Amino acid sequence: MEVKQMSKREISSPLTRPAKRIKHHPNYNHAHLPPEVWANVMNHLDFASVLSMTAATRNMRDAASLVTHLHITHASQLHASVGRRFKQAIHAFIFSLVQELIEEGEDGDQGCRVDFDTSMRVIPFLSTFCNLKIVYFGGCGEDGTLYQVIPHHRLMNYDDYTEKYLSRLIDTISFGYQCGILSPSLQIKGLYCPKIVDHLDEACEHCWRACTHWPVKSVIEFEHDGSSSSSDKFHSLDVCVGRNELIELLVERPGGVEAVSSSNTLLKILGRCSCTPVGSNGQKILWLVTMSPSVKRDLLGAHQSGLIDVKHPSEVSCAITKSLPSRKKDCYVLSHTAQKCLDDCGLGYRDALFPGRKDLVNEFLPNIVKRHKSLNLLECLHLMEDMITTHTQQIFDSGLVNALVKGIEYDPLYDISVRPEDRPDIGHFSQLLGVLTKLLKCGYDEVKTIVDLGFIDCVKTILSFLSFGERDAINIFDALKSIVKTSPLLRDTVLQSGIVAKFSKCLELNSADVELSCVDMLKAMLCNKNMPPVEHINLHLGLPIGSGLLSLNDFEIVECIGLSLCCQIETKLAEEYRKSRVLPSILKLLTQPSAKVQASAIGLISKYADLNPYTEVKSAFAIKCLEVLSQYLDNESDSVKRKACKSLGCVFDKWSQKPDDTSWESRKISHVALATKRQDIYLKWITSLSALLPTNSPSYVQKLMQYLPDQLQKRIDATDNAHRWLYQIDDAIKTMSYDELSKINLADDYLDDSLSLRVDDE
Repeated sequence: MEVKQMSKREISSPLTRPAKRIKHHPNYNHAHLPPEVWANVMNHLDFASVLSMTAATRNMRDAASLVTHLHITHASQLHASVGRRFKQAIHAFIFSLVQELIEEGEDGDQGCRVDFDTSMRVIPFLSTFCNLKIVYFGGCGEDGTLYQVIPHHRLMNYDDYTEKYLSRLIDTISFGYQCGILSPSLQIKGLYCPKIVDHLDEACEHCWRACTHWPVKSVIEFEHDGSSSSSDKFHSLDVCVGRNELIELLVERPGGVEAVSSSNTLLKILGRCSCTPVGSNGQKILWLVTMSPSVKRDLLGAHQSGLIDVKHPSEVSCAITKSLPSRKKDCYVLSHTAQKCLDDCGLGYRDALFPGRKDLVNEFLPNIVKRHKSLNLLECLHLMEDMITTHTQQIFDSGLVNALVKGIEYDPLYDISVRPEDRPDIGHFSQLLGVLTKLLKCGYDEVKTIVDLGFIDCVKTILSFLSFGERDAINIFDALKSIVKTSPLLRDTVLQSGIVAKFSKCLELNSADVELSCVDMLKAMLCNKNMPPVEHINLHLGLPIGSGLLSLNDFEIVECIGLSLCCQIETKLAEEYRKSRVLPSILKLLTQPSAKVQASAIGLISKYADLNPYTEVKSAFAIKCLEVLSQYLDNESDSVKRKACKSLGCVFDKWSQKPDDTSWESRKISHVALATKRQDIYLKWITSLSALLPTNSPSYVQKLMQYLPDQLQKRIDATDNAHRWLYQIDDAIKTMSYDELSKINLADDYLDDSLSLRVDDE
């Protein structure tokens, strides 16, 4: 075998062989990969790993000049000489700015701390890059989690040093733009003003300085007053300056008017739309195009400024579609809230770019994605609203009904870290109830499923803790009416739940439409073949209600619940106009043949006596009540006659009380005035009362003496009747025992009046 002879030049130590090999082959690569590939790898590594790789070989150093993304994890990496190696860097992620700390304590709240070294060294470091376009300021957690943008809730727990360093960083960036150290094309993402959490009415000087010196195209994209917390995009600086003040500052700057009035500004806002999957047919996905609260606020703010004028409405839909992922096989549909927002701004869009709702929903309905996020759930229901009655079984099988009931659950102890405007409100629940009402009209099995899922308890919680309007209350009553009309079993479930007692909050709206809606629900609850007894209704139905119920032609309702209404009617009908509305209804009820209805109406009048009217208007009302009640003193029914006597006694007693104020002389509506104007009614009432009570009972004597001596003291001409009553009292007293007499309050002036009258008569 021939042995190759090697020259002395070729023979060397092992340590020098790699160097010579590189010298003779400068492009040699062990993996045979070009620098562009290694640069793509470095784009996903932290900066410390990238620096280690560039120190290994010359090929790695060549790859460093092609790196476009830098990930800084420590302040020591922010060195200008090191940064010059990365000439093509476009994106820089500064993860070392915020360091998460775990506070010591029982609650374990998490706070954050701004790194001082990073805040001081970052601007000189960024000034070394001539091609840098975007800088993302983020943070690093204790567990090593990297935040490309500082989470908003992390800023809610910080110390004075954090606020000081963060404000200083914002000022440093402002001065960097002002002095030309930073390129005007450089965009800053992820910073907050530390005052957005609890700032006062006036904006801080740091935000004013940023709005003045940062590039106009950056200022136009500023978040404001913490709106970045609801944004699902990388946001620019979040300042404590309101939207209107921000527009005013931009208009004063060179090029600001053009930037604000440019259609590109509006189109950029539309380009921030997001899409979420709501259905799939196995081959393609249906995407729902939505707008976050921050996008809607900015869109409405831009529209209200009056400076934006989109001459071509088709640009709106084009801007929205450009922001969506390019999935040619998939379908997109514009959400209901997005359509409403565009309509409010007067912006048009072409329906051709967003296919019709019915066709898409029909195609994707069997495989609707079940999401419990409130926004997606509500939008899914809006898509399906037109098809609820035709695809009921598919909707129940898809699990959306379960998600619907979960969606109307409300926790009064809601997370305080969520902005109040981003929390669920009654408008959200009202829309869910509006869609649910259609499902409640399907059948017994469907309605029972909804009730078993806890729907009634959810509505009770809403009635207890939320404020709502007329439309919302009507939706609640309609939903409950659909339940109670389904079966007696479900009706009893509603009664026993105690939800009826919560209706008083709805009735406080003083709306006739709400009252009538409540009445319709009560009719459905009570007008049933197996109507529960009055005691059962009174047990569960303790609500006050106005003229809506009393003006019904169906007086059987009043027959059942009239007594319950009497218990609390004075608490609801304190206003004069409410009393004037109810009185005609009561008088109408008195004309009905049913003795129970008449007795209930008379009971209502006795409750009105507790209002103590003294004005002339109320005096007319009192006289009218006396006239109506006196007609029932001759009624054949003893129950009606007793009710009338009791109500008349209440009227004479309550409306004759002297008020404590000094204006009594100017308002001479008293026991004397009422009795003088309608003396015949007064005497008829006394006669009926004496006829109803046994002549030898203490209650008989007590009732007569309660009113008769007062009448004698007022010197009303009723001598004949007074003589007869006093003789009856004396005869009754003679037959009573000592124990029976002790039950009667025989005042001395009563006996004096009785004796003096008898002496005069003799």
